[in-house]
Amino acid sequence: DSWLAHMTSYIHGLPDQQAFSIVITSLTADAHDWFIANQTTATEAGHPMTSWVALTEAITKRFSSLNKVKLA
Repeated sequence: DSWLAHMTSYIHGLPDQQAFSIVITSLTADAHDWFIANQTTATEAGHPMTSWVALTEAITKRFSSLNKVKLA
Protein backbone atom coordinates (compact mmCIF):
# COMPACT_ATOMS: atom_id res chain seq x y z
CA ASP A 1 0.00 0.00 0.00
CA SER A 2 2.82 2.36 0.86
CA TRP A 3 4.63 1.70 -2.41
CA LEU A 4 1.44 2.25 -4.40
CA ALA A 5 0.79 5.53 -2.60
CA HIS A 6 4.33 6.69 -3.28
CA MET A 7 4.15 5.75 -6.96
CA THR A 8 0.74 7.39 -7.33
CA SER A 9 2.20 10.66 -6.06
CA TYR A 10 5.28 10.29 -8.26
CA ILE A 11 3.36 9.81 -11.50
CA HIS A 12 0.50 12.19 -10.72
CA GLY A 13 -0.73 13.95 -13.84
CA LEU A 14 0.99 11.66 -16.33
CA PRO A 15 -0.96 9.78 -18.99
CA ASP A 16 -1.82 6.23 -17.89
CA GLN A 17 0.51 4.38 -20.27
CA GLN A 18 3.43 6.71 -19.54
CA ALA A 19 2.88 6.25 -15.81
CA PHE A 20 2.87 2.47 -16.33
CA SER A 21 6.17 2.59 -18.21
CA ILE A 22 7.80 4.58 -15.43
CA VAL A 23 6.41 2.57 -12.55
CA ILE A 24 7.41 -0.86 -13.84
CA THR A 25 11.05 0.24 -13.66
CA SER A 26 10.59 0.61 -9.88
CA LEU A 27 9.49 -2.96 -9.28
CA THR A 28 11.97 -5.04 -7.28
CA ALA A 29 12.31 -8.50 -5.75
CA ASP A 30 9.06 -10.52 -5.60
CA ALA A 31 7.04 -7.79 -7.31
CA HIS A 32 9.45 -7.67 -10.25
CA ASP A 33 9.50 -11.46 -10.60
CA TRP A 34 5.70 -11.57 -10.40
CA PHE A 35 5.36 -8.83 -13.02
CA ILE A 36 7.73 -10.51 -15.49
CA ALA A 37 5.95 -13.87 -15.19
CA ASN A 38 2.50 -12.26 -15.37
CA GLN A 39 3.45 -10.05 -18.32
CA THR A 40 4.98 -12.95 -20.22
CA THR A 41 1.83 -15.04 -19.79
CA ALA A 42 -0.46 -12.12 -20.66
CA THR A 43 1.59 -11.23 -23.74
CA GLU A 44 1.52 -14.81 -24.99
CA ALA A 45 -2.26 -14.75 -24.57
CA GLY A 46 -2.42 -11.50 -26.54
CA HIS A 47 -3.36 -9.31 -23.59
CA PRO A 48 -0.25 -7.65 -22.16
CA MET A 49 -0.72 -5.27 -19.26
CA THR A 50 -0.04 -1.73 -20.45
CA SER A 51 -1.74 0.62 -18.01
CA TRP A 52 -1.07 1.98 -14.53
CA VAL A 53 -4.68 1.33 -13.55
CA ALA A 54 -4.43 -2.35 -14.52
CA LEU A 55 -1.08 -2.68 -12.75
CA THR A 56 -2.45 -1.11 -9.58
CA GLU A 57 -5.38 -3.53 -9.53
CA ALA A 58 -3.16 -6.54 -10.22
CA ILE A 59 -0.56 -5.59 -7.60
CA THR A 60 -3.24 -4.98 -5.00
CA LYS A 61 -4.86 -8.31 -5.77
CA ARG A 62 -1.54 -10.17 -5.65
CA PHE A 63 0.24 -8.53 -2.71
CA SER A 64 -2.31 -6.79 -0.49
CA SER A 65 -3.42 -9.89 1.40
CA LEU A 66 0.20 -10.96 1.89
CA ASN A 67 1.05 -7.69 3.60
CA LYS A 68 -1.99 -7.92 5.89
CA VAL A 69 -1.09 -11.46 6.94
CA LYS A 70 2.53 -10.45 7.66
CA LEU A 71 1.44 -7.45 9.69
CA ALA A 72 -1.02 -9.52 11.72
